[in-house]
Amino acid sequence: MTNKARAHSTLARGAALMALLITVAVAAPLLSPYPPNATLDLLALKSCAPSWAHPFGTDAYSRDVLSRVLHGARVSLAFSLASATLVLVIGTAYGALAAFSPPLLRTVLRRALDVAMSVPRLLVLLAVAGVAGPFDLAALVWLISATGWFATARMVT
Repeated sequence: MTNKARAHSTLARGAALMALLITVAVAAPLLSPYPPNATLDLLALKSCAPSWAHPFGTDAYSRDVLSRVLHGARVSLAFSLASATLVLVIGTAYGALAAFSPPLLRTVLRRALDVAMSVPRLLVLLAVAGVAGPFDLAALVWLISATGWFATARMVT
């Protein structure tokens, strides 16, 4: 098998897996056996091991873990899509601005990008989270996007 054929088969497997995950996330209300936050029986089903009735088991509050995972996939995919879209928009806009600017401004924008890329992203995220406290989902999308567009801008310039 050549490298090109291997790359295409890897791409096909990855695309099939993503299609499966998206389908499961979209169909979560139809696939989940129980409502995700339903407390089934606090005493009898507390922290049960996996079984036919609860394939992933139950948690400490007797909620079905499979239902929670299926519904959680929707939140995770929405978060990922929103963050990736925002990163693409911000990075492309900054990179295009730097690419089509006069030489002096282009140099300043590229050096500012170098400085931004030199700071460890995880350190910035931890510092902001430590100072600001808990975030809602929209603020977290903006924070991840605000620290993740540097590589996209570098490729565009």
